This record gives sequence, C-alpha cells and structure tokens, in this order.
Amino acid sequence: MRDDMNKFWRQILRHLIADVPNRITLQAVHKHDLESQPVVFQVRVRNKDFQPMDNASIVIEVCDPQAKKLHLTAEPVLSENGLFEATYIPRYNGCYLARAVVSDANGVKVGDAETGWAVDLNAQEFRSIRTNRPLLESIARQTGGQIIELDQLDNFVAHLPSRGAPITEAWIRPLWDLRGVLPAVFLFILMCFVGEWALRRWKGMP
Repeated sequence: MRDDMNKFWRQILRHLIADVPNRITLQAVHKHDLESQPVVFQVRVRNKDFQPMDNASIVIEVCDPQAKKLHLTAEPVLSENGLFEATYIPRYNGCYLARAVVSDANGVKVGDAETGWAVDLNAQEFRSIRTNRPLLESIARQTGGQIIELDQLDNFVAHLPSRGAPITEAWIRPLWDLRGVLPAVFLFILMCFVGEWALRRWKGMP
C-alpha cells in the first residue's frame, strides 16, 4: 500500500513539474508565404513570479549550415507583454540553430533558450507541378505581355516580325566636349565666365 502511495505522489509531482512553464521560451515562426521566406524569432520572458517581463535585453545568436554566426537584437512587441521578436532571412539550405540570451535591466543574465530548424528554400517553388495560371496572368498583365496557348504558338511566331518592340540605346555625351555639349549648358558656362570677369572689374581686381 505504501509503495502504491509513493508511486501515486511521484506521478503527481512529475505532472506538476512538467506543467510549470520555462521562464524563457524561444520559437522560430516560418513565413513561407513571403518571397524571402524569413524566420521570426519569438522570445517570451517571465520574471521569478512567472509574470511577463518587459525590461529585458535579448540577443539571439544564429548559426547557419556553414557554421557562420550572426547576432540579432530582439525588440519588444507592443501587442503582448513579455514578447520580443527578431527577423532573420536564411540564405542556405540545411540545419540552423538559434540561441537567445536574456539579460535584465542591470545586465545580469536571466537565462537562455535554444531552438533549431531546417530550411529548404526550393520547397515552396517545387511544392506543386501544376501551372500557376493566375500568377502567370498577373505577370503578363503587369508587364504588358500575354499568355500564349499551345494551339496559338504557330500563329504567335508568324506574327513576331510585325510586332513592335521597344529598343533601348545607351549613349554617353561628355559635358566638357564642346562638340557634344548641350547649348543650354554651354550658354550657362559662358555666362559664368563673363560674370566672374565683370565682378573682378567692378571690384578693381586684376
């Protein structure tokens, strides 16, 4: 009977300890819908009474797959007490590790937290093999192009010689080359010389 009671209380104690939140938590939120696929670090800090702690400074150290380290400073989020965020943009595929170090207002270390994740930058692009027609239509509309159906390809190629296309030509005209200088610029330079000469004569200078 005593062994059963001890086992019961050990289970209760284990559940109580497991339910106590950590004072510092670090979470990496992935923004796959954005082009750069950034990662937003969310750090939640609690004081000794496990209440949200706002007067803290947080430095996040990120280690990329090439073992390069970068330090970020997390800023407080106004919409939630005790929440700090920092944004990181991954550049390589592979495994990443982040460690948040929290200090109080006096610079004393409160604690730290770690998290890790894997990045595949091409996963979003190749997640579907179907043609994204709405996206293609949007690009064609914004750039003045058009979508050509497969059965219209021969007709499109036949009319290519008669289609107009903008021609961009780059040219350089040196400002101090009198043969290519603009008349207005040359007149302005001439007026500057005449004005300087007149000012010198008026002041009695040689």
